[in-house]
Amino acid sequence: AYGNILGASKIARDVTAQRKAERSLRDEEERLRMAVESTKLGTWEYDAYSHTLDCSEESRKIWGIPAGIPMDKSLLIKLLYPADLDRVLQKIRQLTNPVNAGKFDIQCRIHRYDDNDIRWIAIQGKVHFDAHHIAEKYLGTILDITDEKMAKERLENMVLLRTKELTAMNEQ
Repeated sequence: AYGNILGASKIARDVTAQRKAERSLRDEEERLRMAVESTKLGTWEYDAYSHTLDCSEESRKIWGIPAGIPMDKSLLIKLLYPADLDRVLQKIRQLTNPVNAGKFDIQCRIHRYDDNDIRWIAIQGKVHFDAHHIAEKYLGTILDITDEKMAKERLENMVLLRTKELTAMNEQ
């Protein structure tokens, strides 16, 4: 009542383990970031409740979407190659079934936003479900696999041509 201090209390905790864990987590995040950057792998996250899509800069590059253009699900669906659209949408519908474990791997073609170039992409990810088995979040990666697809197609064409040549030679 007179403003005199009657006592003091101090609590001390050893936070060494917590600091080590935080440092280890930061190191792991940095290693992951470097791996993603070196492979030109795009990352993305879709919140099914708010319908918001968050994409990395590399994802935007793959889709050809400049930074000022908002990315959303409807825009990406418009950029899907028409011949692949039904197959991709069917695969997406299957993802919402918890029985399928929510893992997915889709390869399809797109028309890039900025130059309308046709590219092959590989999308991988996982769906997270809430307590009521309703899809709440999609996490994943995207990779431009056009060069691989073209190389495979050239190789298959060479094999087909060589097979025809060998068949003709055998007939002679």
